[in-house]
Amino acid sequence: MTLDDDCYPVDTDFVERHKKNLSLKAPENWFTTFPHPDYIYTRGIPYTVRTKYPVMVSHGLWTKNIDLDGKTQKKFPCVNISSYPPFLTYIPKGQYFPMCSMNLAFRREAIPLMYFPLMGNDPEGTAWGFDRFDDIWAGIFVKKIMDHLGYAVANGSPFVEHRKASDADVNVRKEKSGLLINEKLWRWVDKVNLTKHTPVLCYRELAQGISLPHTRYFMKLKEAMVIWSELFL
Repeated sequence: MTLDDDCYPVDTDFVERHKKNLSLKAPENWFTTFPHPDYIYTRGIPYTVRTKYPVMVSHGLWTKNIDLDGKTQKKFPCVNISSYPPFLTYIPKGQYFPMCSMNLAFRREAIPLMYFPLMGNDPEGTAWGFDRFDDIWAGIFVKKIMDHLGYAVANGSPFVEHRKASDADVNVRKEKSGLLINEKLWRWVDKVNLTKHTPVLCYRELAQGISLPHTRYFMKLKEAMVIWSELFL
């Protein structure tokens, strides 16, 4: 379970709700029109599809300051969510989502997928050239593999109060170099044909099969992803 230091649980059963989410199974090819906090399906969803895909990731959300990029922060400086009704839904199969590590839980089976790409500076202090996309890009890899293996992502409750919004101008500067890559990375990932049947082998296959630019950063990232996968073999 990951939680940022400026995020405070709203739900009194915060940990238990994450754990309960990770015990659920998502329906196959159906989306509930009213996400119910107690995981009740609305009328019309066939019973035969209600328990198909095991939930491996519980993606919690936020009140107060929601997770925005710098450009959106500057455009909407007064976005402040005072409260949310409790709800839970599932990210549809075949669709990606912006995974945020501020309020996240996952089953141990998914740990081989939870490598967050290199950001900021390398160990010698040289900038990698990208920042603030580590959890976002990790989420692209996670969702690609989970869809292939028949796993699901739950999204919604439990919530945290995100008390401190980061500086929009600083975020714009940090995100600038990654914006163009972020438009393309999910498409590169989507083109990879996965054939393996375990999370770690799929992650290794994805790392080796994805077509990335031949730059210092992306060559090192592919190497790092393979090294990460070897920890679980």
